[in-house]
Amino acid sequence: MSLTPLFFEHIPLELLFREGVKADDFNRFKLGRVLDRCHVYGTELLFSEIALSVCQQEKVDTKFNSLDSTTFTLTGDYLGETDESTVEIKLGYSKDHRPDLKQVMLEMMVCHDGGIPLLGKALDGNASDNTVFAERSKELIESFNASETPRYLIADSKLYSESNAENLKHLLFITRIPNTIKQVGETIDKALALPNDWKILDDAWKMQTFEVEHYKIKQRWHVVSSETSRQQAIKQVDRRVKKATEIVEKQLFHFQARRFACAEDALNDLQLLAKKWKYHSVKSYQLFEHKVFEGKGRPKKDQEPTKIEYQVVGELQSDVNKINLEKAKEGHYVIGSNTHANELSDNEVVAAYKQQQQVERGFRFLKDPLFFASSDIERVLAIRNPI
Repeated sequence: MSLTPLFFEHIPLELLFREGVKADDFNRFKLGRVLDRCHVYGTELLFSEIALSVCQQEKVDTKFNSLDSTTFTLTGDYLGETDESTVEIKLGYSKDHRPDLKQVMLEMMVCHDGGIPLLGKALDGNASDNTVFAERSKELIESFNASETPRYLIADSKLYSESNAENLKHLLFITRIPNTIKQVGETIDKALALPNDWKILDDAWKMQTFEVEHYKIKQRWHVVSSETSRQQAIKQVDRRVKKATEIVEKQLFHFQARRFACAEDALNDLQLLAKKWKYHSVKSYQLFEHKVFEGKGRPKKDQEPTKIEYQVVGELQSDVNKINLEKAKEGHYVIGSNTHANELSDNEVVAAYKQQQQVERGFRFLKDPLFFASSDIERVLAIRNPI
């Protein structure tokens, strides 16, 4: 807050606000008092009231609403007691790929018309998207149903869960269906089995649509494929296969060092081991007999072995068909919606989901270094002393 007057010193405040507003008006004392009043009133409530008022005034279309969350990583020690209105800074799943740092989360919903934020809420650093999205869905039911025009909630797969299904029944939603649901894989298999039924959206996108009922909700599931998703799937599966190969080779190496009392036991254990492999199988194997003699040292010329032990040496092979099938399946995903075709066409549903980038663009804006005073002294000084 101490740097705020410097930031505004060479900015036309009469255009941003009104005549008479000066950079010194944004000093830490005034800002502190305003922030205290906002906290007492409720920052989430204040933000949404202002956003809705502006949207009504400027006739912003709030038909499509994208919901998402992000994390902000923090450094330093944060001590002190907390209450229900205080966000807890703590470790959690880091979307910034910094699991070593504490964080806070931000939930935000924007409309597709200009990416205008409609609501925002700070969350504890270890908040779960599934829980956050379920609570938000429940809160949006009344306002969405009271709207004069249809409003659609759009989010990633964290929105879609069995625990949130009861809320989704009362909302119009468009979301990605989690791949962990068995029926998703089955639906993708159906689409792959119908190569002539794909609907081309553009040069890079295609889809197939299926009518389904899931979690007691009648929906349209759109199996979508794009060149980007296919290339990502190839890279992801190749990485998994490479990692699996290293593990399997190590397992086979240790297995080949074992000795078995009979050949049948050796081959049975090899078969059990191979069943655990996802991308590999045994191409061939050789069975070796090892004679075991009593006593130490070299056995005598006519000495009979006390027992015979068996060793299996195998050769691996990759299951190319299985790998290619997984690449094909991974390159497709399912977008689900409970909208009717006479409200939104298949193309409009997919296009609306693709606009989820609106909220992600907002997060990138908020994470710009310009907002972090500790790392932005040079920018402020540049503003204060322009070349």
